[in-house]
Amino acid sequence: MKSTILLTLAFVLFYEAQSQKAIIRFEGLNDAKEKFYTVDIEGRKFYPAAAKQTGTSGVKVFEINYLASGEHDLVVYAVNNSPANNNQVQPIYNNSFQLRADRETVIIVGKNGEVAFSEKPLNNISQENNQLKGLKQPITMEQFNALYAAMKNQYKASDRYTILNNTLDVPNNYFTIFQLNNLLSLINPESDRLVLAKKSSSHLLEEANAASLLEVFSSQTSKEELTKHFGIKN
Repeated sequence: MKSTILLTLAFVLFYEAQSQKAIIRFEGLNDAKEKFYTVDIEGRKFYPAAAKQTGTSGVKVFEINYLASGEHDLVVYAVNNSPANNNQVQPIYNNSFQLRADRETVIIVGKNGEVAFSEKPLNNISQENNQLKGLKQPITMEQFNALYAAMKNQYKASDRYTILNNTLDVPNNYFTIFQLNNLLSLINPESDRLVLAKKSSSHLLEEANAASLLEVFSSQTSKEELTKHFGIKN
């Protein structure tokens, strides 16, 4: 009976949910060598160096499709790269913003660190419809939180393994780096964690950031195997 419950959990992760979209727009910097700005949304940091450049104006953007509607914490940091300033990191904006269903929210970080917001209508497309149209979407934060809690509440390491392994058996279950790292951190021993990390390669939506998976491994051998598996470049 217990194994049936664990298996069922993996197959009921997806349900219809409204699609919300947030965009972080870095407008460029006066002196990128000396200073740049990072955005932190509820603990996850976004760096301009990793963002996608648009046009030739120096504007860089991140598109975020996994945040649920509602209030989210936002912090913008100024990072001073100058050794004379001890590579100082200083918060210059700390507030929350509302992500509304059927709206695209743009977070604009100006050249001097000023923060502004804009919104525009977004068509209501369910997560299920996105999958049917070939648009890969990560599980929602509600689904992630439920999965994380279900795994964490298991006393046996083997049961935590079974839940995540069954979840990865579902072809349309996709994850962000943040989600995978947190789920993998619940898996022990590390050899089992490595097996599931490799299995997750077809479910990871941020392959360019796969190097972040190395953070949940301590063994150099495991890190080398994962580096080879994902083709991570040093």
